[in-house]
Amino acid sequence: MCDRMEHYRIIWERIRETYYTGYMRVEHGLQAALYAEFRITLPGVNVVVVEPTWNVGNEQMKPDLVIVEKGQIT
Repeated sequence: MCDRMEHYRIIWERIRETYYTGYMRVEHGLQAALYAEFRITLPGVNVVVVEPTWNVGNEQMKPDLVIVEKGQIT
């Protein structure tokens, strides 16, 4: 069984050539590729959310991607 970092390495290897050859012209292209690979590769992932927004104290948070496993953001 692979650990999480190994899964991330596998995912990056699948998309890096496209990224470095310039075919991902905008950040959303990278988000889309990562989203697809996370859904395929990561066991136990229920949801991958793109650019969610929520308030933490007085600060608004808007990460690029959020991985949800068993109802918890990981």
